[in-house]
Amino acid sequence: MRMTFDPALAANYNSASQQAKKLTEGWVSLNMFCPACGNVKLESFKNNKPVSDFYCEKCKKIVELKSSCKRFGKRVIGASYAKMLDNIRSASPADFLFLSYDRSKMCVQDLFVVPGHFFTESNVIKRKPLSFTARRHGWVGCEIMLSDIPAQGRVYIISNGREVNRNDVLNKYLSSCYFREINYAKRRWAIDILRLVNKLGSNVFLLGDVYKFSDELSLLYPHNKNIQAKIRQQLQVLRDAGYITFLRRGQYQKNFSSKPTDLV
Repeated sequence: MRMTFDPALAANYNSASQQAKKLTEGWVSLNMFCPACGNVKLESFKNNKPVSDFYCEKCKKIVELKSSCKRFGKRVIGASYAKMLDNIRSASPADFLFLSYDRSKMCVQDLFVVPGHFFTESNVIKRKPLSFTARRHGWVGCEIMLSDIPAQGRVYIISNGREVNRNDVLNKYLSSCYFREINYAKRRWAIDILRLVNKLGSNVFLLGDVYKFSDELSLLYPHNKNIQAKIRQQLQVLRDAGYITFLRRGQYQKNFSSKPTDLV
C-alpha cells in the first residue's frame, strides 16, 4: 500500500478543499481494499450520493470517507443529520473511513474504518440549522462523536504511517460483525453498554459497576423505565458477541484490554 498522494490528481484545482478531496479520494481509489470482505479494490461513485463515496463490487458495502490534515479528535463534522440517521437505522449502514494525512509530506498518517453497525443515535449529534442568511438556510448537519464509539469499532488500517497487517484488519472487522446481524434497537443498546464497560478500569467487573451508569442511560433512553433489567439483558448480548465472559452471578470479565482512547 502506497502512503503518498499523487499530486497530479489535484493539479487542476485551486481550492485547498478541492485539492484535498481529490488527493484523498484518489488515494483511496488506488490503494484501499474492502475491510468488510477483503476485496482488493473499492470503487468510487460517479455522482454525489448522501453518505456514499465508495462501494465494494463484491460485497456491496458502501463506504464514506472523512479526511483531515490533523489527527482526528473526539468529534468530527458530518453531513446531513437526517441522512445520517437514515443511514444508521438502515439494514446495511455505510462504513466510514477516517483518513488523516501530513499536508507537507503529502502522505497518509493514520487510517481507520468504523463499521456502519457501530454508529448509533447516541454518537451522532444534531447541529443547529443554518441561519436564514446562509445559501442553504434551514439545513441541519451533524457531528460524529468518535469518542462515543467503542474502541472495538475503530479498526486501524494505517497507524503512524505504517500499514497494519491486512489479515489483522479483516479479523478485527469480522469480530465486530455480530452487531451487524441484530436489529438496530438492540444494537444501539449493546453498543452503549459496551462503551460504558470500556470505561471500567478493571478487566473483571461487577453488575453493580455497570448499574452506576443508570442515570446516564436514562438520559439516552428516557422512555425506558427499567434500565437495570435492560443492562442485564445487554450484558448477555455482549457475552454472545464475545466481548465479555460471565464468571459467576453478578461478575464478568472483559475479553479485551482496557486501553486509553486513541483520539486527540
